[in-house]
Amino acid sequence: MPPPALLSLYYMAFIILGAILLWLPISHHGDIGLGEALFTSTSAVTVTGLVLADTGATFTGFGQAVIAALIQLGGLGLMTFAVLLLGALGIPIGMPQRLILREDLNQTSLSNLSYIARMILIIAVSCEAVGAALLALVFVPEFGWAGLWEAVFHSISAFNNAGFALHPDSLSQWVGNPIINLVIPALFILGGLGFIVVGDV
Repeated sequence: MPPPALLSLYYMAFIILGAILLWLPISHHGDIGLGEALFTSTSAVTVTGLVLADTGATFTGFGQAVIAALIQLGGLGLMTFAVLLLGALGIPIGMPQRLILREDLNQTSLSNLSYIARMILIIAVSCEAVGAALLALVFVPEFGWAGLWEAVFHSISAFNNAGFALHPDSLSQWVGNPIINLVIPALFILGGLGFIVVGDV
């Protein structure tokens, strides 16, 4: 099977896994259908940002964590994490994995793919950590320690240009807050520029 087709199957399988996790009772308040769970999982992995219900009110902390993980894996690339995991376990990365990773990273060469994958993770985690720390200055005083999760979730969502928020009005209630108005757009821009561009800077 060609690498692009195989990569598509991997993403489809991951979307289905995410939908099953979001469908579990531990992931949501009340009841959501499998269709809504599948829609949310697809939206998160493809960083589309479309939702059928209020993310913060519908999903529990576990469900929100699943959504954040789906956003992160979809935004950074599923094969990026797979290659890093294989490397951490000391498992050699074969040519089939390299071909799929090349497709996932939209590269033309097979050289330095492991380095690029590590660079992507370092840049993403660094930007999201700084963003979360700054957002926590706003969210923690308002929501207590729960504000830390608010900061982390919105930092991940913004950096990956996912469009998910934990409030029904998104972040419009902080329209006059300078930290929110600077950090969120900065994360959008850094994530949107692409990891290769940011890494070269």
